[in-house]
Amino acid sequence: MIARDIPAGMGELEIPRDSLTDFLVPLARTMAGLTAAFLLAFMGDLAGRVFNLSVGYAWDPAVHQNIIFIGIGMGAGIGAYLGWMNLDRRWYLVLRSVVIVVAAGVIGAYLGRFYGPGVEPGWWWSRYATDPTVHMVAAALGAGVATVLGLIDQVHTRSRLQPYVKPIRPAARN
Repeated sequence: MIARDIPAGMGELEIPRDSLTDFLVPLARTMAGLTAAFLLAFMGDLAGRVFNLSVGYAWDPAVHQNIIFIGIGMGAGIGAYLGWMNLDRRWYLVLRSVVIVVAAGVIGAYLGRFYGPGVEPGWWWSRYATDPTVHMVAAALGAGVATVLGLIDQVHTRSRLQPYVKPIRPAARN
């Protein structure tokens, strides 16, 4: 019984505070988002290459390279969003956060391209190769932005629910 005649779970929300899960859940979500972003960045790379092969490299090589980098960034952004996905919000807020995280992944792909070591020019396949730094930077930037947005959402949700939450007291020692 929480209050006079109200059984636990009926009318008041009981959420344990200051527990280990308050710190482990965001860490686990960040790691899951980073892992998914890294894997989907490689899948975006493959999707860009398949698209380029299917159109037959009909345009300037710079256009085809940009298709690959945008595919890497989109894959990294979608993967990073998966770790912090929250579909309980209004549709335009969900869409806004998805667009922000995917844009961060694309920006990360271009940052990895410009500031990465690049592929050795003497390598015989270097013209079509992508430096692995591009995938890592895209995944890291996308996961970082997704983590910031997810933590802001958690803080906002907690502050909104605070009047309705009754903290659970720790069990007494016997």
